[in-house]
Amino acid sequence: MGGPQGDAWIGPDGLWKRVQVAEELAARASRGLQPENVARDALGPRLQASTAQAIARADSPQQAMTLLLGSPDFQWRI
Repeated sequence: MGGPQGDAWIGPDGLWKRVQVAEELAARASRGLQPENVARDALGPRLQASTAQAIARADSPQQAMTLLLGSPDFQWRI
């Protein structure tokens, strides 16, 4: 992953933008969603134990969704 696109992806500005998007998506997510189930369904074997633990320890479902969407597991690309 090199060049301008790679730099935009891994740079601090890119990270900040991904966190902002994760927060906005989490705020708009259905209140009925269970973040643990979303994580398991979306990531399957790519869900790391540390991410699952952070989601489980979140103070609210919205915070859990933000953690999921902003996690390295969720940001992984082929």
